[in-house]
Amino acid sequence: MANFLRSSQQDLTARTTLGGGAGHDLVRTDRTNFSGVVGLVYDNEHYSDVSGQPAPTNSLESLLAVNFNTYRFRTTQINSQLAVLPSLTDAGRIRFVSNSYVMLEIVHNLFWKLSVYENYDSRPPTSAPKNDFGVTTSFGWKFGPGR
Repeated sequence: MANFLRSSQQDLTARTTLGGGAGHDLVRTDRTNFSGVVGLVYDNEHYSDVSGQPAPTNSLESLLAVNFNTYRFRTTQINSQLAVLPSLTDAGRIRFVSNSYVMLEIVHNLFWKLSVYENYDSRPPTSAPKNDFGVTTSFGWKFGPGR
């Protein structure tokens, strides 16, 4: 797992999360996959000077995650990823990360996508907000073969 995040909403100039674990497909069909992962991650964070914690911090976190992905009618894809990251080095701190989208094919390889995300931190630096939530929409073109 590798994740890189910048969030002006949370006064976070950079967060690098690296790690891994063991996963298992809980449901697997030709159109749907639901899987879970348990593991460990290393987290390095840099907050802006405004947040009151300009020095970078490092932590070790456990990882509990699920991923749901489904294709419907050859033109619709739904994906949702949820992860809970309880800190092992800062007892009581828990992070929650959620990314979901629905993608609809308009015509051959031209698609519209609606995405929703949330990043939650139970114990950010003193003045930084706990949540960053957003919704995006986009149009795009897929290159190569379809699904």
